[in-house]
Amino acid sequence: MIAGTIGKPRELLSKRGNPYYVFELDDGRRAIRVVSFGNTLCKAGAYATVEGRFRKVKRQGQETVYNEVEAYRITCR
Repeated sequence: MIAGTIGKPRELLSKRGNPYYVFELDDGRRAIRVVSFGNTLCKAGAYATVEGRFRKVKRQGQETVYNEVEAYRITCR
């Protein structure tokens, strides 16, 4: 579990047309990219806790993403 402030939130659509959310979670020392499928996104500046799977390297087709959390539970405060 990680916690911090939501920054740079974006709602996107997958290639199949499913909505997902991408944002940065900042704990005051560093920020990490979080991807969330199916969870409602907290507003920018909100404090949140995130439970999920951390991936140091994720390859998807020709795209490579580093240091990302795929969230399965987000709690806004």
